[in-house]
Amino acid sequence: MDKNLEKPITEYKREEIAGITTKAIIGIGKFYSKKLKRKAGVETIADLANLDLEKVAQLGISQKLLEKWTLSASIIHRFASSTEVPLSSHRVCIAGLGAVGKSSLIKTLKTQKTSPVSFPTLGATIEHLEFLGLKIALWDLGGQPSFHRLYLDDPKQFLSKTMLLIFVLDIQREDRAIEAAQYLNNLLIKFKYLKEKPKVYLVLHKYDPILDKNELDKSIEIILNEISPVLTKYDYNFNTLRTSIFNVEELVKLFSRVFADVSPLSEILSDSLGFYSESHGFSASFLLTERCFIAAEWTDQLTPDQRDNYFIEMMEAIRREVYESEKKHDKLVILSQLGGTYIIIDRIEFDSVKLFLCSISTQFKSKEGPDTEKFIEEIRPWIINFFSIIT
Repeated sequence: MDKNLEKPITEYKREEIAGITTKAIIGIGKFYSKKLKRKAGVETIADLANLDLEKVAQLGISQKLLEKWTLSASIIHRFASSTEVPLSSHRVCIAGLGAVGKSSLIKTLKTQKTSPVSFPTLGATIEHLEFLGLKIALWDLGGQPSFHRLYLDDPKQFLSKTMLLIFVLDIQREDRAIEAAQYLNNLLIKFKYLKEKPKVYLVLHKYDPILDKNELDKSIEIILNEISPVLTKYDYNFNTLRTSIFNVEELVKLFSRVFADVSPLSEILSDSLGFYSESHGFSASFLLTERCFIAAEWTDQLTPDQRDNYFIEMMEAIRREVYESEKKHDKLVILSQLGGTYIIIDRIEFDSVKLFLCSISTQFKSKEGPDTEKFIEEIRPWIINFFSIIT
């Protein structure tokens, strides 16, 4: 992409990207960029993003090409215009009372296997998780009462620049709900003092598979009756997650949504994934990281259960490929247990980013099925091209 730019992409400020010439987009080049400028007055990515396709029949460019180019331009323009800061520039605070399972949750996410931690966290520790090539700083705030004062007395050191607060609750200890609510209240007071308002997730932890779900749900209701009014008082919207370190697949799936929710990049990638998948006849597609976090997905045609079942199959296959297989494959094809469908997994690696593009098809290598090679040929450079801009 750099050969069509006035300077290396790394030297552009984020807000300058929308003003880059259209020839920088893969497939347009000098010929079509001149044609767009001459016949439609389109010179920059911002111009192309706002192009009305219904009014440009005179361009002599195929509708499919124009749709692809305007999608690319609109996605890049949206990123350039966004004021959101990447996850790597802010911190994620994981807080809660002592012994609720915060450290075990973090370790399980990092290792991708059930990893209980038996010793308490002393003060605040920082762990890192990689998501789309960016390192997310996870601040594990030890939950012992003696440490609460430490964070609350020095909020600038421990709480500033928090874009996401994950507050963990032990749903097997409803007797601690009032204490947890008071601690959360004190944290929100400090965020107000810092003039910050992070997104909040309540993690209803230890929702273990072997336990009676009806009893756990009753406990959750009691706990939320204490916690919810605290968040409402400070005008916070919040999401809830039911988690357990003994259900790793569900934990990874849920935290994929957490990271995607605070990352504009995931939404942008999902838009392009949907466009290419639908135009090539796939019924769904996912972009997974090496740790099996869902970076992007297009699953409009799936039921929630189908989506989750496909994810488990993909996760198991990628785990084997990453951790067990001696030979690394560029492509894997799996006959899905859902019946009559294939999962095609393509490895995409560039710089420090390792991704797996997973496509769902009812046919594979048949005249009736989608052209998987053409799909990969089109979307692989687009993903790499986009990462060269945002990183």
